[in-house]
Amino acid sequence: MRHVEGYPRLGAFGVERYVSPKLCATRDLLQLCEECGIDVRAFEKHFTRGPPKDLVVVRGAAKYNEERKFKGKVLRVDVPAQLRDEVHELNTFLESHTLEHGTHRGFFRGYNNGDVEGFAFNKGGRLYSAGEDSYQNLTDRLTMKIDGEPVAEVDVRASYLTILYAIHQCNFEGDPYVVTPLGLPARDAVKMFIAATIGNGAPRKRWSRKQAKAFQEKTGIPLQERWPIATIARWTLERHPILLTLNQPINGRVVDWSHLMWVESEAIVKTMLDLKRAYKIPSYPVHDSLIVPKSKATRAKKQLEAHYYGELLEYYSQPTAPRLRILPEDTP
Repeated sequence: MRHVEGYPRLGAFGVERYVSPKLCATRDLLQLCEECGIDVRAFEKHFTRGPPKDLVVVRGAAKYNEERKFKGKVLRVDVPAQLRDEVHELNTFLESHTLEHGTHRGFFRGYNNGDVEGFAFNKGGRLYSAGEDSYQNLTDRLTMKIDGEPVAEVDVRASYLTILYAIHQCNFEGDPYVVTPLGLPARDAVKMFIAATIGNGAPRKRWSRKQAKAFQEKTGIPLQERWPIATIARWTLERHPILLTLNQPINGRVVDWSHLMWVESEAIVKTMLDLKRAYKIPSYPVHDSLIVPKSKATRAKKQLEAHYYGELLEYYSQPTAPRLRILPEDTP
């Protein structure tokens, strides 16, 4: 083995993070493994990666360079014990359950914009399953099993938009992604525009390469050709002028994507703790949804709906009720 010194990793905007020192295998060790018939690429069959060391991670504000986003650097801050204890409680509970066809080593809760004035662990806050190969990055999550049972996914529809309306003490009716006169055929494009606008803090002026690629792979049609962003923006903003208020203070609080994410994450974490404590039900989050054993989907939906609505009541006594669905659709 050889020792590799730690070093600061540089990015387009300076130091992104500090890479810790580590031990690495030498060529002699790799050759010895090969001679003994050991495939080093299959190391996970012999060694298990542990859970994340830091249960709560706070990052500074992200940086942007044209269409590229660079994560903010990890900050060293004093973390409230309760936040760590909640993540530890969930990690310990899930150790006694098995997740098949998906990888999960443990959660950490990631907060954003920690270097922005007024930060009080109220920006971001999602639970992330550690590792790039975690179940959260799978596209076929419904093939997984929990303790040998097929799973269902309880999903909150139009999550950020529902929260944004509640913060402004407003309501909307019907499907927020169906906009007159564009109609149902434009739903996917409207949804992409709303998501991009919230993430950007202002209406987007052009489709990103990622959006264009995803749309063409799904439909075989160029996005700008089928749905010019100027057309989508005009009618979407006419229906949802509330999108023009992003990054403006409301009651002294700036509402941006990180605040909307925090409200959402509070509902998700509270639901997971509730399912664990009151019903002994394991759950695995994916942003605005929860994966649970299929037989527990109805209970999970009721609890998520209650906690989500409870978060909205902090802002508005009569908010638009969250729209939840269970996937697959045939789940009882």
